[in-house]
Amino acid sequence: MTYATRGNLTAVDHLGRKLPQSGEVPPPREGKVVGLFYYLWHGYHGTQGPYDITKILEQDPNAMNNADSPAWPPKEHTPLLHWGEPMFGYYLSTDPWVLRRHVEMFIAAGVDVLFFDVTNGFTYKKSYLTLFEILREYQNKGFAAPKVCFYTAPGIRGCGTGNLMTLWEDLYEPGLYSELWFRWKDKPLMICHSIRSLPDEIRDFFTWRAPTWCDPKEPNTWAWEGNPQKTAVDENGSPEEIAVNVCRVACAEGYDTQGTTVGMGSAAYGVPVMGRSWHDGHKDTRENASHYGFLFEEQIRTALKEDPPVAFLCQWNEWLVPFLTQKTNTLYGMGDHAVHLQDEYDEEYSRDIEPMKGGYKDAYYLQMISFIRRFKGL
Repeated sequence: MTYATRGNLTAVDHLGRKLPQSGEVPPPREGKVVGLFYYLWHGYHGTQGPYDITKILEQDPNAMNNADSPAWPPKEHTPLLHWGEPMFGYYLSTDPWVLRRHVEMFIAAGVDVLFFDVTNGFTYKKSYLTLFEILREYQNKGFAAPKVCFYTAPGIRGCGTGNLMTLWEDLYEPGLYSELWFRWKDKPLMICHSIRSLPDEIRDFFTWRAPTWCDPKEPNTWAWEGNPQKTAVDENGSPEEIAVNVCRVACAEGYDTQGTTVGMGSAAYGVPVMGRSWHDGHKDTRENASHYGFLFEEQIRTALKEDPPVAFLCQWNEWLVPFLTQKTNTLYGMGDHAVHLQDEYDEEYSRDIEPMKGGYKDAYYLQMISFIRRFKGL
């Protein structure tokens, strides 16, 4: 069946950059897949606030050095903070109106698969079921709606196996929404460690790819991060997947643990956090440099050069970060920092492509479409 797309979409971002059209990019290329890291957690871990780090720092520029600043939310419930405001407002992941807009934007862009971040021990069933109904609706109407896949925790002894069993019982074993499952090597893809204790029924059901934060070192391991990126390969050494990042948190060479944003662009392991404006080995300090997607474009160039079957874009809509202080933090080493913000901080040090209010607007969405057209053809 041939599904409808919106390949004739034209647009110009606020920087004057135009989408490439047919004749400016290759013709359609077989076997190319674009995946997008997608988050289902908005509203799941509490609906206090919303608390926006950007607005908090406008109110108190010294707040990162003072966990007791009145600009911060009450610490007793250690809420999740937004780094900025999405174009659709501070939405919930169960809001059909917002999810419908997302699906329409993905169809227009040419996104093939959504990789759901379930690395933190939750599967967000209510959110994914709401989204699946909308994806099914658009697919039944003849649109090329994205397929779906779950990305579990990288740690072998982490929460990945528990999430896998929950997903098996809730979704895969009963065969729900099977027409939406993303298949790789003729089976539904599961990005999770395939441990020996799993029942044969489950082990034989999926194509397995191990998760890792960055720089895949073993075959059949797919990463969401790296700079410069390393192409993931299968057991035969054939290229499979490459990560494409908007912003990169630190990851020490040879050590599969993420760094930390902490707030001011510092990082663990002595590796610099590379924000949106990072390029040619340094941060671009010109006004509004974060709007241009310099690091994103460097990553895009590497992906186009490597040209594996799958490009894994990181990411669409994380937006949230735990508010951790010296008193409430139980997860990470904070050093002398009064406040700890893991992975997200502000417009510069964040990884979302989804359009925002103000700031970069829809520039990253259009930059993503430009890449997809160059990678998949048009």
